[in-house]
Amino acid sequence: MKIRAKNKAEKFYDDNTAAQAKTALADHAVVYFNEHQEFGDDTMHRTFTDACDLVCQYERAKDIVAMPKVGDHWDWDKGVVGSFRYRNT
Repeated sequence: MKIRAKNKAEKFYDDNTAAQAKTALADHAVVYFNEHQEFGDDTMHRTFTDACDLVCQYERAKDIVAMPKVGDHWDWDKGVVGSFRYRNT
């Protein structure tokens, strides 16, 4: 497969994935801040690590949205998403 521009369905999939990641992050931020307010410095480590994971997922989703091309293999430096990401769309 040659490297090509993303089509509408792929862009929609990426936008939807980023929106879901953003919502999950916002929802968990409420949990984290409520727990931190209640326990102070004794906030559960699991809640903290879950929040960190959701931040990473959201940041990755934003990076993928910004990648304009699709190819056989991922190439982050050239903005190419691996085509296997879209096999179920």
